[in-house]
Amino acid sequence: MLEAIYCSYFACVPHYIGGSLRAGIIIVGSGRMGSIHAENIRRSGMAELVAIVDTDEERARKASERFGAPYYLDLERAIINNKAKTHGVVIASPLTAHLDGIRIACDHGLHIFVEKPLAPSISQCREAVSIVKKAGVFLQIGYQRRYDKSYKEVKRSIDVGDIERPFIAKFIARDPMPDPGIGIGSLYSGAIFDDMLTHEFDLTSWFFGFPPISIYAVGRTMCFKTGDYDNVLVVMEYSGGPLVSIEATRCSVYGHDLRLEILGEKGLLKLENIPEHSVHMYGRDNIARHPRLPWFAERFSEAYYKEIEIFIGSLILGERPTPNEEDGLRACAISDAAKRSAIERRPVTLSEML
Repeated sequence: MLEAIYCSYFACVPHYIGGSLRAGIIIVGSGRMGSIHAENIRRSGMAELVAIVDTDEERARKASERFGAPYYLDLERAIINNKAKTHGVVIASPLTAHLDGIRIACDHGLHIFVEKPLAPSISQCREAVSIVKKAGVFLQIGYQRRYDKSYKEVKRSIDVGDIERPFIAKFIARDPMPDPGIGIGSLYSGAIFDDMLTHEFDLTSWFFGFPPISIYAVGRTMCFKTGDYDNVLVVMEYSGGPLVSIEATRCSVYGHDLRLEILGEKGLLKLENIPEHSVHMYGRDNIARHPRLPWFAERFSEAYYKEIEIFIGSLILGERPTPNEEDGLRACAISDAAKRSAIERRPVTLSEML
């Protein structure tokens, strides 16, 4: 609903929040994702980057110079100093700091956009949901694939029954990440489920509903000495719904690779990699070069912009955005079940987590 209102009404009519033409936003975290969101806020004509917060002062200073906003080392101070013109907070800090950022924003009655996942455990996710509901603020979570046109078309096709009843769904997620600690701080056993497969866990709930009956996951450490799995397989079972398999690796030497297939009663839905362009080069000795977008930032650049646009719309229109804290909690429950399954080497039912 919010997306339709924003796109049809908002683009051509000026709106005001407390007498200001633009929504004021503070960003927490100036790393890769914080920079992407800061650029998209700057790109939007309906928002203003009020401040940048980062505990790393050198990184914060560089982001301040790049985006033309003052920097702070503490979110509380940033809010207090800019209270009159701040309407929302974008949290792109390491995963372990999400809950603290949510708590501070809620204490000041500010709406929240938080990068995925909501928190590193289901207990913290439940606490985050409780804090948000008690404060009466909106929270949007950064599952940007819901705003990618190809994934939206898959969702539409499922909903209108193009393939009728889905039988089997297969997700492939391969990252060329040499340092899997980027964006989540210190690794821990099962972090790959929280930081990487959380997208697939959100998509399965979006496509097929929640909860699945059970989850079985296996993991191996084959490429990096990080304290976590870098290759995993997950199988999910739905009552009356599809069997779902997810393959994920951090060891893809040939690059970023995202694909999915959904086989149904009346056909097959298939989403392939999105190429950088359509020119393929074929050379001697059977050598071929296929155009491939290098990583997620390029693959989902427009989806990242769209999700921030929707968040800005929620600030101005006062409508609850999606995906929200409840969606984050669902993904968290599946992720914790997968972690438990991989560690205990057994299938885990979702009823154990809920």
